[in-house]
Amino acid sequence: MACFNKKISEKKFDEIFEKLKSFDWYPLFHNMFELFLKNGSEWEKTPIPKTESVSKEKAWESMPEEMKKYIASLKEFNSKMFFEITGIKLKKTK
Repeated sequence: MACFNKKISEKKFDEIFEKLKSFDWYPLFHNMFELFLKNGSEWEKTPIPKTESVSKEKAWESMPEEMKKYIASLKEFNSKMFFEITGIKLKKTK
């Protein structure tokens, strides 16, 4: 198991994974949900052919601040790697 390319125990991995899941957030790499909302929140009316990919920056931009703080507080956190993945600049916190 690894976190930011640093070896961690399975227990630590599970702890981090469960905490991340608790934020109930994930990046969206498409505009489908936006189309869904614009079309009366009924999936059958969502114009699927108009679905488009979005940039990594757009996909990750709505990450909750508390989630960012948690990630930056991890001992294993690597700000350069996080930026490469998300396009978000974060500094390690204690």
